[in-house]
Amino acid sequence: MSQLLQLIVPEKQAYLLSDFLLAQENLPFFTAIDTDGYGQPHEQLSANEQVKGAQHKVKFEVELKDEQLAPILETIEKNLPSLTIAYRVLPILQRGNLGQ
Repeated sequence: MSQLLQLIVPEKQAYLLSDFLLAQENLPFFTAIDTDGYGQPHEQLSANEQVKGAQHKVKFEVELKDEQLAPILETIEKNLPSLTIAYRVLPILQRGNLGQ
């Protein structure tokens, strides 16, 4: 079964995670999506973010086989310890391509 790993980082840290993911030979494809994160404590937000009520973030989505999940999380934590990364793992119940 495949899993969808979502990695969410502040915008200022996104290029570091992107470069890291691109360097991984066993990850053939991932997406990066601009998003806003709500619910952070105000002291963690800039003045502009406090006015907006959200922090700009980038969400990376990586499709992995079950056996790839633990090793990639360990590798990310070992190699990027200074990044603030929230993550989620979701099952992929079905996948395919439409219109081809």
